[in-house]
Amino acid sequence: MNNIFEKRNLLLLLVIFLTGSNALLAQQSNTNYFMRGVPQSYLLNPATQPRCNFYLGMPGLAPLELTFEHSALSFTDIFMEGNNGETITPIDIDEKADLGAFLNNFQDRNTISLEQSLNVASLGFRAGETFVMFDIRQRMMGRFAYPGDLINLIFEGNENGDVFDFSSFSLNSTALMEFGLGLSKEVSSDLTVGVRGKLLFGLADLSTNVSEMNIQTNREEWIVTSKFEGNANLPFVNIPLVEGDFEFDSLETEENISSSSAIEAATGNFGLGLDLGAHYKLDDKVSLSASIIDLGYIKWKTNNYNISQDATFSFDGVDVPFIDSLEMGQALLDSLENEFNITGSKDPYTTFLTAKVYLGGQYHFTEKISVGVLSRSEIYKSKIRQQFTFSANFYPLKMLAASFSYTIKDNTYNNFGLGVSTKLGPLNLYMISDLVPVHLGEEVSTGLPIIPREARMFNLRFGLNLIFGCKKDPYKDVPMLYDIPAGEN
Repeated sequence: MNNIFEKRNLLLLLVIFLTGSNALLAQQSNTNYFMRGVPQSYLLNPATQPRCNFYLGMPGLAPLELTFEHSALSFTDIFMEGNNGETITPIDIDEKADLGAFLNNFQDRNTISLEQSLNVASLGFRAGETFVMFDIRQRMMGRFAYPGDLINLIFEGNENGDVFDFSSFSLNSTALMEFGLGLSKEVSSDLTVGVRGKLLFGLADLSTNVSEMNIQTNREEWIVTSKFEGNANLPFVNIPLVEGDFEFDSLETEENISSSSAIEAATGNFGLGLDLGAHYKLDDKVSLSASIIDLGYIKWKTNNYNISQDATFSFDGVDVPFIDSLEMGQALLDSLENEFNITGSKDPYTTFLTAKVYLGGQYHFTEKISVGVLSRSEIYKSKIRQQFTFSANFYPLKMLAASFSYTIKDNTYNNFGLGVSTKLGPLNLYMISDLVPVHLGEEVSTGLPIIPREARMFNLRFGLNLIFGCKKDPYKDVPMLYDIPAGEN
């Protein structure tokens, strides 16, 4: 294996890694929105105030959050049981696999998402009617979107004259450091407002903007129309650019990273962000809230690589299912290498965070029981992704809060969540998940029921804080819920 081949595959592996982990499009836990006893609830609504006068988050654990989601497939959609009890996959195209049911899982646009968030520092304190919050977070955010037509082409092949639309392909994968400063103020006993400003420092990025991409097929040739732009920020990677063409054969990685290179990679890509929120107490029983988070951008200036294409080309086609033909794949790769005509540059570019809008309402039956409904909306590539979460919240003891939730999203209706927060002296510990698996499959070697068979999402949020100056009993000698300031967590 020569060096050229190794360098090409190194870059390919990097792209695959960023694509696979690109599901990083930020998603906080919806279950957390109405929970008491979680100081970091302000990450969903900056108007939310903790009940305690001071909190200090444990580095790395205040909170630690991981979310993975595939909008189309669960474990049982990929690994199915055949007629004889054996495990089969959709690739086994015969009478044993219900290929039609498998293909029905896919929409015109499908997404794979993953977010990882790690708090380096987190603290907050009360100053009169204002609560001040500061945190430093390392975040990875992104999403890979792919068209349903790609799956149809792979599994069903092409008929003469078929046109496949791949324009919904997109990739956004970003790693960044976030420095946030938030203020929440009680304007009155009914209204609390909050704002959180953020300094953003981009660490790495890979993003695309596809305007048009389709394939028209027939038995003689395939005609490909492609118009897209792609940008990447790859620290410690050097790809020479010669007359508009990247020399991937000469790709180099910086093995001995200097302090100046590390500082430039950490601080050279700057951006700003903003969160806004409000809580309003309508009457003694009903409270309303709203927030918009992750308004922001990053300007990428260092270690940039840009590619663009606007072309139409063709290659010899064959009328067989794509998955059955190695020759088909080789023909496509040869055509891409010879015809793709990509133009390269190293110019600055800008990416934007994906803003989310939360609208919530909560009804308090008693001081210890409430129910809530939450709408979460985000716009990604001109498409609105909508979620609805219904929750039942309980506060049976001063040291314990619990929330049970049910979320409808991406045409799935089996997303049950659970959150628990405890206070043991000055120690606050909480664990929250928007998805508690209802059906578990057994791992063969151990027989343990650990495989979430029908889940399309995994979400876990864990936090550990030191808290001081808490109200011993927020409801003691308070006959009406109305008398408790809006926005308290």
